[in-house]
Amino acid sequence: MLDSIAKRCRGFYEICRHHLEPLEAEGLLRLPYIPEDCTGNYHLFYILLHDMQARDAVMTHIKQRGIYAVCPYAPLHSFPIGKEFG
Repeated sequence: MLDSIAKRCRGFYEICRHHLEPLEAEGLLRLPYIPEDCTGNYHLFYILLHDMQARDAVMTHIKQRGIYAVCPYAPLHSFPIGKEFG
């Protein structure tokens, strides 16, 4: 059961990566990087964008196409403790 779930997750990851690589080549976003000596678990697929406006535009675009996306992590420097200690 776990192997089949992992296989599906990896397949989804590879499809996303394949379709988004041209956008990375244009410098519009950055894709996940898995070092060669590591193995991914493919539990999520993320992209890095230049700013919040780009993020919001992408999230709106994909939501309109029925793709669920979240931004679960806030940058550490935006928290009060991060602001205090840099």
